[in-house]
Amino acid sequence: TEQDKNYQPGNGRGSQSITIGPGPIVVDLDEKPIVDSDGCKVQIINEEVKIYDFETGKLIRTENIGEYLKRTLRDIYANYDEFKNAWFNDESREELIETLNNRGIDIKQYKIDSDNEELDDFDLLNETAYGIPAKTRLERSTAVRNGDFITSLNRYQQNIVNLLLNRYTADGISEIKKTSVLKLNEFEQLGSPVRIVQMFGGEDAYHQTIKNLIGEIYKS
Repeated sequence: TEQDKNYQPGNGRGSQSITIGPGPIVVDLDEKPIVDSDGCKVQIINEEVKIYDFETGKLIRTENIGEYLKRTLRDIYANYDEFKNAWFNDESREELIETLNNRGIDIKQYKIDSDNEELDDFDLLNETAYGIPAKTRLERSTAVRNGDFITSLNRYQQNIVNLLLNRYTADGISEIKKTSVLKLNEFEQLGSPVRIVQMFGGEDAYHQTIKNLIGEIYKS
């Protein structure tokens, strides 16, 4: 088998042609190769993924980005329970995201390409790799609003949590984990960040409420 004519020995992102003066100049973007869990070279062009033998450059197979993501994730976590436990641990989640990035997978870009921007990252990965039907962020936030957690809070706290759920629905879970979210315009009418935290019983109590809120978001 001859080497595939599209094989490139670099980072799998190909080359980019730009024009300066009379003609195009090819800029090589291949600084570090993308290597999958089997030690094969990976080249990603749009939504197509080509897998090559690293040494010979022989094309082994072609798959779409969803198939590649599924295989990559299941190589790391064999089943849903392992994935879920890792995802809800901040350290292991960051390690997973870094690993996916190193394998050429940008979760944000995959969301856009697959027309799934309304999904939580957790649901996107979970459905792609383990086949469990995804819920949108709106569906998750609505379930929290209709649940017992909200009624356990006083009226002021409910207003804050509803604003946090709005932010989660719009931008994802990472936003509501940051105390800096309380500086946004929609929170101003309810007081300064210091006052808001105090109305939850102090910093520790506020962070515990956020932890409980996140638990409710991913309850089912």
